[in-house]
Amino acid sequence: MLTSQLFFDEAVTDAVYTAAPYSDHTGRDTTNSDDRIFDSRLILTTRRTTDGYVALMNVGIDV
Repeated sequence: MLTSQLFFDEAVTDAVYTAAPYSDHTGRDTTNSDDRIFDSRLILTTRRTTDGYVALMNVGIDV
């Protein structure tokens, strides 16, 4: 079993926080560089859409 955390590129996160409803809040409390478990290999590849974002990640499984 694996439990993990995925991350967004900082530019994507910054863009999300400029839009409602997130812009109603004071902002982020942690950046990727301040996150103690951040791993750049876990950044999602994102693409902007008319409704928001689509995120993709390839996962390799070694059995």
